[in-house]
Amino acid sequence: MYKIIVLLICCSFLQASELTKPQLEKLNSSVVTEHNNTLIIEEYSKVLFTKPVLFSQRDVSEVIIRTLASMKKNTIHKEQFIAMSSAISNQLIQSVFFTPQYFQSIKGGEQLAVKPLQVPDLQIELLFKKDGIDTKLYSKSNKIERFVSYAEIFKSRMR
Repeated sequence: MYKIIVLLICCSFLQASELTKPQLEKLNSSVVTEHNNTLIIEEYSKVLFTKPVLFSQRDVSEVIIRTLASMKKNTIHKEQFIAMSSAISNQLIQSVFFTPQYFQSIKGGEQLAVKPLQVPDLQIELLFKKDGIDTKLYSKSNKIERFVSYAEIFKSRMR
């Protein structure tokens, strides 16, 4: 699974060269905040299913996802931070739900405009550091953590 995360992050860098329209909208929105000289992106989304599926040891018809990305200011450009965090979180979400057990039952997905009242079923945390990205993907029953250095990403991109 660690190799999959590295591959997904490397692919995300290839996609993160230009901001998409939704990413441009994030640039000056309340989704990106600053606290103690740290840029923070916190957003919520959900995946809807046509019938209940087993996720994190319970049957659900939707999965709430929280993505939290943070970076000390001036680690990388704000635009790159937004593009990379969006691309990485999208790839991680796809790696979870584009599997046979979920894919056939997916009805759709949507970005949530406000923080939901219920506790998220899946959480993604991306901590951008000077030398790489700490990545955490966890639910109530599983947790995957991986540090990916920028050098490792660069080498993969050069191949």
